[in-house]
Amino acid sequence: MKEQILQEAKKLGLEILDFLKNPIHGIRQIPAWTWREVLLCQAVISAATGVLTGLVSRSFVQMFLALFLSPIITAAIAGISTLFLYYAFQVISGRTLSFRQLYTLLFFSNIPFFIFQIVSDLIPPITLIGLAFTGLLLIVGLVENFQLPKKHVLYLVAAIYLAFFIIWTSNRVKSYLSEDSSSSHRAPPVYLEQ
Repeated sequence: MKEQILQEAKKLGLEILDFLKNPIHGIRQIPAWTWREVLLCQAVISAATGVLTGLVSRSFVQMFLALFLSPIITAAIAGISTLFLYYAFQVISGRTLSFRQLYTLLFFSNIPFFIFQIVSDLIPPITLIGLAFTGLLLIVGLVENFQLPKKHVLYLVAAIYLAFFIIWTSNRVKSYLSEDSSSSHRAPPVYLEQ
């Protein structure tokens, strides 16, 4: 039993490494993983990159929370995203896609985003670069794996990216303005004479 689990983990790890060597080629034919395999890999990768993000930002609390919360949050977001795409393509293309294969495609598409997030505290715009890679992989994967019309896929992914870009930019501006205004409202330092 233990040897079988190790063999399966090794097989999954090798498939992910093969994907990382050439993601564009790898996304064109995603593996037919079981729910257990995709959820396990997603949990491990999201927890590992979350811990590394905490390490880079030098936050022990973030490292600890990422270990437990990242897999849960990632699975929830991936599930919602998969539902959105599942129903969007029923409306847009009149086709019902395999929910598990779509979820697996989203997992593989998000691997670059997970990796780029590691240094996002140091270089915030890298989040947008990671998301752009995810969008590119998602376009290729949807067209190649599900034979969806490229034009529809491109418009949908571009709209999602644009919405994320607007939200991200808005949050960065609000964060900058709140930091700037909070520093102007601080009381001046008091120096006690000795």
